[in-house]
Amino acid sequence: MERPSFARIVGSSLAGAAGFGLGLCAGLFLILNIWGIEVDVMAFAVVTGGLASIFAGTAIALTVSSSRRLMSVLTALALGLVLVGLVVALEADLGFLALGGPVLVVVTAILIRSGAVDAVVAE
Repeated sequence: MERPSFARIVGSSLAGAAGFGLGLCAGLFLILNIWGIEVDVMAFAVVTGGLASIFAGTAIALTVSSSRRLMSVLTALALGLVLVGLVVALEADLGFLALGGPVLVVVTAILIRSGAVDAVVAE
């Protein structure tokens, strides 16, 4: 593992936050256009949380080296599944998902920038 730079972690986190916000808006737009306001909590969480996680991972991938790009998307997606699971289990709403997004983005940026997930790729 390498020693990550604070500025690089912040840069990746900001890019991931922008991606998460964009994905959240895209998921909300998609949900409202397909099912309308009478959508099930589980479908809402899976679509909006899934899209937001993928967008966040992709945005972080744009800030890291090419060898870490796939892992940034996969790490964000794995943490997004945890977040979606919490939303479904707690029957939470968009606010909980939006508050969990920055945590997801910062943890993903730290894991990717520190090289903590590099061992997964090597094996």
